[in-house]
Amino acid sequence: MKKIHYLFHQIIFVIIIFYYIIHVFFLIAPKHPLSSIFSLFIGTHAKKYLEENHYGNHRFGITLIDTLYKKDSDVQYYVGKKLMKHGNIKKAIKTYEDIIRYDKRNENAYEELSRLLIQENDDKRLSGMIQRYAEYFLPQRFNQIIKTFQFSNIHLHRFSKNIPLLFNDSLSHETRFARFFYMIGLSYLYENLPTTEKAWYIATILEAHTSYYAVELASLYTHRMKNENEAINVLLLCQQDNYARKHCEDILASEIPTPGTFKDKILSL
Repeated sequence: MKKIHYLFHQIIFVIIIFYYIIHVFFLIAPKHPLSSIFSLFIGTHAKKYLEENHYGNHRFGITLIDTLYKKDSDVQYYVGKKLMKHGNIKKAIKTYEDIIRYDKRNENAYEELSRLLIQENDDKRLSGMIQRYAEYFLPQRFNQIIKTFQFSNIHLHRFSKNIPLLFNDSLSHETRFARFFYMIGLSYLYENLPTTEKAWYIATILEAHTSYYAVELASLYTHRMKNENEAINVLLLCQQDNYARKHCEDILASEIPTPGTFKDKILSL
């Protein structure tokens, strides 16, 4: 019996040593083909463990996986999901923020983080996340214009139904953000005209080939800000785009509609 007990401990010891040799190997030769094979094998099992086991009963195992795979974004994504499912919201938020810090183009992490920050009504962190998301996923030429928008002046939790649309992968990032800024502008139409003006201006820049944004901005200048010259300038600029030209010409030759007229058209694009 003692021999069996001793043999069992020896086997466990060898397994532990082998496990840590693998991790040391990852550190020494991260680009070696064997590293990829080991990482795939162990990472897959770590994700399976997180998917199949209950957080309360396996807290130590999840903590161990979290520690060993601190920079494996796939595994950390499941860690965050498990934490979120069992109510550890603050730690889940930190997990997704950490993923974004070292894997800046992980859209799944941005999406989960946005849901949690909306749930917590944390506008400050949510605005920072949206700006980072725009910075890494929109073409670089749009970065500066997005940075000029004062998210601190708006209540982002009012757009809890619109923010998830930023992660609609059936649309381009330009279309997603143009819609988002349009809805911000529409929401502040009777509260803060400078915010609406800035938001709709950004939407027209993001989607220059979609005439509806330019017409809505022109309608804002005409009916709410009483600046017909600026409205005409917007419509003339709109005509420089081949796709938007005809609609903007027609609007300029007729009567400019009231703000919000093309809301349904914009949301159905």
